[in-house]
Amino acid sequence: MSSGIFKGLLLSLLCAVHISAHAEDIDLFAGAPSGTNTAPNLLLVIDNAANFSSNAAGNSCIIDGSATAMSGTVGGIEQCALYSAISGLTAGSTATVNIGVMMYNGGNVVNYLNVPCTGSYGGGGCLVYPLTPLTTSSRPTLLSWIKSWTTTGGSGPGYVKASGEATGASMQEAWAYLAGKTGLSGTNYASIAPSAACLKNFVTFIGNSYSSSGTPGDSGNPGPKDAFLGALSTAGMNASPATTTAQRTLITNTGTDSVTACGTINFPATNVHENKGYYADEWAGYMLSQNITTYTI
Repeated sequence: MSSGIFKGLLLSLLCAVHISAHAEDIDLFAGAPSGTNTAPNLLLVIDNAANFSSNAAGNSCIIDGSATAMSGTVGGIEQCALYSAISGLTAGSTATVNIGVMMYNGGNVVNYLNVPCTGSYGGGGCLVYPLTPLTTSSRPTLLSWIKSWTTTGGSGPGYVKASGEATGASMQEAWAYLAGKTGLSGTNYASIAPSAACLKNFVTFIGNSYSSSGTPGDSGNPGPKDAFLGALSTAGMNASPATTTAQRTLITNTGTDSVTACGTINFPATNVHENKGYYADEWAGYMLSQNITTYTI
C-alpha cells in the first residue's frame, strides 16, 4: 500500500466494506451536517498484532530523510503511508477533521505520550491517540508520534506491537469510546467521550497481512460476543449496547446481508465466529445503526 493510495483512501474511502446497510462513499472532509461548524470524527483502528512487524523487503519507510525503526516491515508501510497522508491534509487554525487512533491492547503497547495501555482486563483496544482536531498546532505532535513507532525491543517509547489479535474487541472498544461507555479493556470512556453534538462519526479499520498466517482473531474473557449479547453485567462493566434480536443475528455470506470488499470474504461457522475475530462485523453493523459509519481496508 503506497502513501499515495493511503492518502486517497482517507480522502475518498476507496475499497470500503459496507455491512448490513448501504453507506455512501463520501468525502470524510466534506464537513459536518448543514447548520453546524463541527468537524467530523475519524477514528482509525489499526491491526498492530504480530504481523505488524512481518518482513516487507524492499518497502522502506523514509521520513525526514531517515529510515524509521519499522522500515522494511508491513507496519512500516502503513506508518509511512499514514505519515504522508496526514502531512498532505489541509490544516489551519480551525480543523476540518478530528483524527484519533485505536490499537490492540496488551504487549507493552504505549500511547502517544508513551504511557502504557491500561485496563482492568488487559485486552480489547487501547486509545493511543484521542480524537483531536487536526490543526497547524496539533499536527506536529501526531506526526512525531507516528514517526516514533517501533515494534522492536519489547517495550519503550513508541512501542506499538500487541501480543495478540483483538479484531472484534477493538471494534467494541471503538464503540465504547465514541459512546462514552466501558471498553473490553476495562477502560471507562465516560469522561473523555467525544461531544454528542450532531456530527459525522467514522471508524476505519486498517488490517494487515490478511492471509493464512495473518487473519482476524480474538481472545479474552469477557470478549466481544459477551459485550454484543449483553452479558457484561456479570463482569461489572455494564457496557453492552441495546441490541435488537435482528442485530444479534450473525452476519453471513447469505440472505439480506450486504457485504462488498476488495477480495473475497468467507465468514466462518457459528461455533468459531468469535475466536476468529468476526464479531468485528457485528460491531460495525451496530455502530452503523448508531450513525457511526465503519470501513475496513
